[in-house]
Amino acid sequence: MWIFACLIARSWSMTCSTSIDNCKDCEDDGISCKLCFEGFYLDNADQTCKACGVENCKICSSDQTSCTECKEGYNLDSNNQPHQCTKQTCNVQNCELCVSQKPNECSKCSEGFYLDNADQTCKACGVENCKICLSDQTSCTECKEGYNLDSNNQPHQCTKQTCNVQNCELCVSQKPNECSKCSEGFYLDNADQTCKACGVENCKICSSDQTSCTECKEGYNLDSNNQPHQCTKQTCNVQNCELCVSQKPNECSKCSEGFYLDNADQTCKACGVENCKICSSDQTSCTECKEGYNLDSNNQPHQCTKQTCNVQNCELCVSQKPNECSKCSEGFYLDNADQTCKACGVENCKICSSDQTSCTECKEGYNLDSNNQPHQCTKQTCNVQNCELCVSQKPNECSKCSEGFYLDNADQTCKACGVENCKICSSDQTSCTECKEGYNLDSNNQPHQCTKQTCNVQNCELCVSQKPNECSKCSEGFYLDNADQTCKACGVENCKICSSDQTSCTECKEGYNLDSNNQPHQCTKQTCNVQNCELCVSQKPNECSKCSEGFYLDNADQTCKACGVENCKICSSDQTSCTECKEGYNLDSNNQPHQCTKQTCNVQNCELCVSQKPNECSKCSEGFYLDNADQTCKACGVENCKICSSDQTSCTECKEGYNLDSNNQPHQCTKQTCNVQNCELCVSQKPNECSKCSEGFYLDNADQTCKACGVENCKICSSDQTSCTECKEGYESNTDSTKCILITYECPDNSQYPEFVGCSQCNIKFEDQSSIEDIECVTCQENYVLNTTTKRCVLIETILTPNITSTSTITSSSSNEDINEILPPSQQIDITIPGLNQSSTELDIRTPDEAEKDPSKDFVAKVGQNNVVIFKDNGASNLYFESQDTNLNITFKSSNEDMVTQTGVIAKNETTITIGSHNIQLNLQGSGNVNLHSSDSLEEVTILTTKIDNEALTINSNSSVVVEQMSLFRSSKFSTSGDTKASINVIKVQQGSSPTLSNCNIVKEILVGVNASLTLSSDVDISGTSANISAPNNSIPSRSAFVFEVEDPAPPSNINVVPGKLNTYLADEQENEVPVEKTFMIVSRISNCAKWKSNVNLDDQNYRSIKCVKIEGTNLEQLVVSSNPQQNKKLSPGAIAGIVIACVVVVAIIAGVSIYVSKKGNQSLGVESLFGDELDSLAI
Repeated sequence: MWIFACLIARSWSMTCSTSIDNCKDCEDDGISCKLCFEGFYLDNADQTCKACGVENCKICSSDQTSCTECKEGYNLDSNNQPHQCTKQTCNVQNCELCVSQKPNECSKCSEGFYLDNADQTCKACGVENCKICLSDQTSCTECKEGYNLDSNNQPHQCTKQTCNVQNCELCVSQKPNECSKCSEGFYLDNADQTCKACGVENCKICSSDQTSCTECKEGYNLDSNNQPHQCTKQTCNVQNCELCVSQKPNECSKCSEGFYLDNADQTCKACGVENCKICSSDQTSCTECKEGYNLDSNNQPHQCTKQTCNVQNCELCVSQKPNECSKCSEGFYLDNADQTCKACGVENCKICSSDQTSCTECKEGYNLDSNNQPHQCTKQTCNVQNCELCVSQKPNECSKCSEGFYLDNADQTCKACGVENCKICSSDQTSCTECKEGYNLDSNNQPHQCTKQTCNVQNCELCVSQKPNECSKCSEGFYLDNADQTCKACGVENCKICSSDQTSCTECKEGYNLDSNNQPHQCTKQTCNVQNCELCVSQKPNECSKCSEGFYLDNADQTCKACGVENCKICSSDQTSCTECKEGYNLDSNNQPHQCTKQTCNVQNCELCVSQKPNECSKCSEGFYLDNADQTCKACGVENCKICSSDQTSCTECKEGYNLDSNNQPHQCTKQTCNVQNCELCVSQKPNECSKCSEGFYLDNADQTCKACGVENCKICSSDQTSCTECKEGYESNTDSTKCILITYECPDNSQYPEFVGCSQCNIKFEDQSSIEDIECVTCQENYVLNTTTKRCVLIETILTPNITSTSTITSSSSNEDINEILPPSQQIDITIPGLNQSSTELDIRTPDEAEKDPSKDFVAKVGQNNVVIFKDNGASNLYFESQDTNLNITFKSSNEDMVTQTGVIAKNETTITIGSHNIQLNLQGSGNVNLHSSDSLEEVTILTTKIDNEALTINSNSSVVVEQMSLFRSSKFSTSGDTKASINVIKVQQGSSPTLSNCNIVKEILVGVNASLTLSSDVDISGTSANISAPNNSIPSRSAFVFEVEDPAPPSNINVVPGKLNTYLADEQENEVPVEKTFMIVSRISNCAKWKSNVNLDDQNYRSIKCVKIEGTNLEQLVVSSNPQQNKKLSPGAIAGIVIACVVVVAIIAGVSIYVSKKGNQSLGVESLFGDELDSLAI
């Protein structure tokens, strides 16, 4: 027992009872240090551990200049004073330690590699995440930290330990909720098993006491004399130096990646091998390449060749396996099932697990909130202008300014560097420590200068330093041809990075997917149906991942909504909050709502002034340079020069289409010769090769000609003539990019629309929607008529509802135009497609000519059972297939899946439709049960239009179903069965109809025609929609626009009541019209009427009030709108006499009969349609 107690006492005596920095072991008293850590010696005078004066020394004596043993990998040179520990030279790649004095023989390979004695090379372990392996590639003896070894199987495996503790580097084995080692800058709180941030900034290791730090991060010194401790940044004045010698700011101990230390002049010089991470003083020798590159040290100079990686959004592929990803890019996770990198489901997440709702680390400037599901990355608030990152939880204190700015600690502001094109500068405005890419630092003079590297190679982003005719990095979409040192266009359209093989693309531009399975490779545009969305989620065209500038993502309905702050670039979901303004605007976040105020700039031809200094220019417009002497922007002296220096005769970059000749003085920008017709820009020095065609043309690489786009009014099209990627001004693309449709613009008072929308002489600068209340078009061009409600010019051919006036002019009938039309019956024409009238056939077809020539008619082909239809073209929206028997079973495919294909089905009884290609888009009519199937690769089936006329239609599907637009006539019924719940973007309830919907969701918009009533079951959600209800002008209906099975239905987010007419009438305004107040019911028998009322928008001109009216004998209410009597007139008895005549006129016009209307005296004949309980719709 006594011996045990003694051993305990002995073990405790070795622990220091007081804090002695860098002391490893204390004397028995617990106060005096007995042994210091490696690299330190014990100073007996004051009982402290002091650093060895010899760098990389392991053991030293009290004499700072004496070293008795160096650290592993270093040789001791004790012949000189002071002693030195020189790094052993080791030329073997992936070797941690070479044999002493034998740089080509390895004694210890790096982690994850084993030594092949046969050829003295270090080869990668065949087991991923293996730390130590034998020469047998499938055997692993130890895994890397955080991985468990499974050696029961062959090959062995290193499986990642699960760790659910945030900011934990390593969990206890098999205990994912218990942390054993926190990440740098965090300490373990054993009370609740969480990793909490050290209270000392830039602290690497801290104790549970937040104010105590035991080790600072690299580049910081620990000051433990004060409470709380501090980690102060080491001053380092050496350019491209990552770490200076402690207390010696002009001596570098470690250069940045890609640089080596020249001891002769204590400078960091660039490695001569491109993409080299670590190099020796010999510029042609590289010992380690940057991540993603392989070292080839067999030749001189060494080379770092890029690893091939074909997996999209993958940062690093498995070595020699270009189709297997080992590390996805930020914001993506690796799905091992299909070896793809998928987007994290949490916005602004940097690292996420395979569970899309879990995020382990947010991007810089965002805080992780993992308490809720899904996790969230909330933006750190930062109120300091030009600050890239604020101190956590301190929005008014900046920790890192944006490039080109430095932090003024006196007033906590970010001020512009005084040196143009400087990336990093100190508080001295004239000092620059690092220039922006493409600029060289000249620090010999005061003030410092960043001079642009001269680069004469066209389409080259960066030339070799001091070699203006040699390119080191081509611009996006170009590759470097080493043979003639030119940048040539990638042969794959929309390719970002390509190799010298024009048909190979390694990375596509943002918004495009790489298809590398075929030759040549292709970059296919991601489909994105969300308006104002810059980038959709991959393979999910209805889900946005990044909205355009000035818009934010509303996750509730997956739409991009405009920022509520004008000239805001980035805003949060709160419309009044702006986090970043557009260039040239300052953010004022002190008030609510935030404001982006335009920077005042009084300098002529200046694109951007210095913030808060309207008379000082920071960036001149193209073709001008800044004269610092008088702060003016002066024209470049070289014609067609884009960027020039203060010397008028020097030009550094010409405008597009011009070549720079800098060999003579003054420089010249000579126009490129281009002999290709309809080519806007030819390849430099190759006048017969086009690089960019003119608007409306695409480049045919086969014969190097510019051919016209097959889509009318298309601005930019791909080699597929039927697809348009961008329409001309005044036109917008339809959903499948096969048409460019006119956009109707709004214009100010007493002006007219632009010619491309049917009017002329419009001042187009007033197209901004902010002035929408003050607009009105007065005159329309020939073949266009003015809709007085919408103030838009409408093509006469599109108007199906005639209004009769005393001069027989045809005009638009209402604002909800196509839901209040008196529609003629659909004209269906039967056609025969040979072979399809039989059963169990598979047939390649082309769209019949008659369907393409006459889109106003529906063409119906009768088909047999179990047929497979393979389209060889785009199909047609008016081509329908119908069973010649009772039921139908049909499959649609496309022979070219890059081409959108439309077709339709008229359903009856039991209909089974299989979508076999992802590019098939369906139109649907009819009744009965529709079983909708899709191939395994399709997550969603899109139905463009569905029309139901007094029938019942039910859809059952194994995929998600999206109906873009559904039109309902008379007493139609629609539902989906089973687990599938269809999403309908737009519902149109035609006038006088009373349809019923069940088991579906309406996503965007509901249009309800005059005297129509929509019945919704309890499983239909309309809360995210905008409802537009046409109120009748001359009838008093007894039913409401909405009918619900429940008493507290959620209202649409926005309800607009607009004037609608069943038809118009002729009447003498003074004699035959009497003012009358009308009421109109939106919804009835609900208990939450006040909630509905708050979402209704009325205009004062047509409507006087909206109120909730209690229903007698119940606790329920109805929502009633009252009209303005002066805006609604009731016909006098004399006018009613004309009803029959006017009805005949309407019928006659539709039938094509000419009718002449005349007046008798000063009395006009009028017509008014009256709807009551007995009449559901008007049929003519």
